[in-house]
Amino acid sequence: MADRDAQSPAAPLVHGRSRAEIWVWRGCGILFVVLGTVGVFLPGLPTTPFLLLAAACYSRGDPVARAKLISHPRYGPALRAWFDHGAVSRRAKVLATVVMTISVSFGLWVAELGPGLASVVVGTVAGVALWLWLRPEHAPS
Repeated sequence: MADRDAQSPAAPLVHGRSRAEIWVWRGCGILFVVLGTVGVFLPGLPTTPFLLLAAACYSRGDPVARAKLISHPRYGPALRAWFDHGAVSRRAKVLATVVMTISVSFGLWVAELGPGLASVVVGTVAGVALWLWLRPEHAPS
């Protein structure tokens, strides 16, 4: 009887998550990988942040998929640097800052926001850029 209960779909698995929870995390991981893949081809849509989210989801629902993702030859080093040390390369910082600046400038030009809301948008983006530039660029020696 205990064996049958342990194998039921609602029974918790060894790492403390139910099958339903694992499938939710896997589904979110898949969604973020798809968005990251679209970001490779669509300018302005970021790739690495979506892959970071995918790896975080996979760590809760599919450790094998997470391992594949962080061992990817192109994106793996950036993902490992972030997860291991919170590091972001200078190239990524420059690219993110340029894209944020262009996006906000274009958005403010098109949206015709009032000065109060425009200040909030600019302040938020400036805060994100400041936070990004305060991240280390390399793993500590």
